Amino acid sequence: MAWCGNLFTLLIKPVIYFFNQPSLLRHVRDILPRTFNNNLLKFEPEYADDSDRLGSILRESKKYATVFISIEAKVWNQDHNKITDIGLSTWYTGSFDPGRYSHYWQVKDNLSLRNECTANEPDTFMFGSTGLVEEGADIALILDAMFKSLISQPQRVAIVGHDVHSTIGLLKTYWEPPGSIMILDTQRIWQVQYGRVDKVTLEDALDMTLGAVYNKCWLHNAGNDARFILNLLEAQGGLILRAQNDVGLDFEHVLR
Repeated sequence: MAWCGNLFTLLIKPVIYFFNQPSLLRHVRDILPRTFNNNLLKFEPEYADDSDRLGSILRESKKYATVFISIEAKVWNQDHNKITDIGLSTWYTGSFDPGRYSHYWQVKDNLSLRNECTANEPDTFMFGSTGLVEEGADIALILDAMFKSLISQPQRVAIVGHDVHSTIGLLKTYWEPPGSIMILDTQRIWQVQYGRVDKVTLEDALDMTLGAVYNKCWLHNAGNDARFILNLLEAQGGLILRAQNDVGLDFEHVLR
């Protein structure tokens, strides 16, 4: 084993020599904090595109009508392939009907499934009547029909969700969004606006965002949450436009 010791000695000698040189040590001491600080200064939120895209859509809403459609899906926490509830809300901007419409369906095949650790309030939908659908084909038919009707109109369409890609992933077994549709994530926009990379719940994002309208008692129902996601998006859009200091921009007029 003597050869191992000799080999180790040969390898470690250059390292010992390097750190025994005072000038080199001072150089390392000086450069490390500077490099670390430079890396901190270069930090940028990872998801700036969603925020920029929302600002662009709202600024152009006088020229182009846009409909935002939010999607929220609840699943059984013991099997994420079991969808229990679906909520949709639409918000029309730059049109003659700037209304907001919400829909909610329970999947009757899974009505008996109850989450033990994840909040879900299937009986508290406050923006219309509750529908019943069968898992599988019915989910695909409803979503396809909704988006087909929206795409057929002369307007831009954007899917919105809070952690929207996770929601789309839950629905992937039955449905995938059309490839031409824009996708916006209120979670990512929140991360940009607060300079954060961690995730935030819909409730906390609503609570922290100035101007977001919601009722805490109605959260955790897929239909209500879909509605509140649009309310959050509207408040986020207001903050984006105000931060950009658009000259003469009337935010209320833009949205209505």
